[in-house]
Amino acid sequence: MADSDDLKPLLMKLMSVVEGMARDLSDVKTEQTLIRNEQTLIRGELKVMNARLDGFEKRLDDQGRILAALVPTRIAALPPPAAE
Repeated sequence: MADSDDLKPLLMKLMSVVEGMARDLSDVKTEQTLIRNEQTLIRGELKVMNARLDGFEKRLDDQGRILAALVPTRIAALPPPAAE
């Protein structure tokens, strides 16, 4: 059977690997939290942009209806062509 002095370096190396993995996992969790925070900010910005676009769309619809109503009025207001 192996002497405890022989196992000591192996155990130290194993502990080092486990500690490194724990740090990596902690870094991954931190990064995940940062990404989620950024996603939350982006979702908020998208909601604002969507509301603005809805306002623009409504205004364009109103302008389109006004123009559609004005076209027949302008055509009727033109004098008939001069007879030759």
